[in-house]
Amino acid sequence: MNQGEQSSVMKYYDTKHLTEQAYDRSEQERVSCDLEKVLAQPDSTEEYRIKSFNDGNSLDQFKTSLERTFSEYSLLERETFPMSTEVTARFFTPHETTLHEADGIPVEMHTSVVAFDVFDKHAENLNGQRPKKGTVILFKLSANMVGETQPAPTMKDFAWNKNCAAGALVVEDGLEFFHLTYSSDEKVAIEVHRKDPTEESGHAVDAQIVEKKPVSPMIAKINPMSEHAVQLKMEVEKFIASRERLAYEKEENNVQLADDRIESQQTTVLDDSKESQTKEARSTTK
Repeated sequence: MNQGEQSSVMKYYDTKHLTEQAYDRSEQERVSCDLEKVLAQPDSTEEYRIKSFNDGNSLDQFKTSLERTFSEYSLLERETFPMSTEVTARFFTPHETTLHEADGIPVEMHTSVVAFDVFDKHAENLNGQRPKKGTVILFKLSANMVGETQPAPTMKDFAWNKNCAAGALVVEDGLEFFHLTYSSDEKVAIEVHRKDPTEESGHAVDAQIVEKKPVSPMIAKINPMSEHAVQLKMEVEKFIASRERLAYEKEENNVQLADDRIESQQTTVLDDSKESQTKEARSTTK
C-alpha cells in the first residue's frame, strides 16, 4: 500500500461515498458482533408453540410476516407442517424506564429487548434441521402504575404494533431494521359529484375522500438512511451499553463476594488459631 500516493483515476470517483460505505460496513459488523455477545446472556426465557401456517396468533403472524419480508430466514428450526414447533423467547431486563403520562395517568414505561433465533430457511441437514443464521429482536414496551411491581417478561401479551412495533434482523454482516405494520385496503368514504354532460352518466367525480383500512399484519423494512433507522441504532447501542454495564457490575459483585469469602475464611482461621493458643496456654499453666 502506497500511503502517500493516489491512483491517477481516483479524481474521477466519489471517494467520500466509498469511505462512508466502508465505515458504515465496519460499524454494522461491530454492532452486530457486540449485540450477539450480549444476546447470548438472557435474564430469562420462555417457550412457545408456533404453527407452520398463520392461524391468527400474534407469534404465528410474526413468523409468517418475517418469512415474507426476509425470505431466507425462519423462526422455525425445522419444517413440521401441519404440526407446531417450539421456539424460545429470550428476555432481557429493561434497558430504559421512563415516567409517562396518558390521559392524566402517570405510569412507568419500560423498554426491553426480546430475542428469537432465526434459521436458514433453504438449508437443512439429514435430520431436517436448519442451521442458525442469526437473531431477530423486538423492542417491547410494558407499563405499570408508579410504585407497582414491574410485570414479569412474557410474549403471551404480544400485541401487533402496540407493545411491539419495531425490531431488527441481526446477522453476521450487520443489522436490518423493520417495523410491524399492516397492509392496507383503500376504500372511498366520501365522493362529491358534479354534472358533466360529456360523461356517459351525466356526472363526474369532483372530489373524494379515500380511507385506508388496515387489512393484515406485515413487516416492512426501514430505509437504513432514514431518521427512524438512526433512532433504532441508538436504541440498540443503548441496550448493548446497559448489558455491558450489568455484566461489569455482576463481575465486580462476584469479585467482592470472593474477597469477602476469603476474608471470612482468614478471620475464621485466625480465630481458631487464637482459640487453640489460649487452650494451650491454659493447659501449660495447670
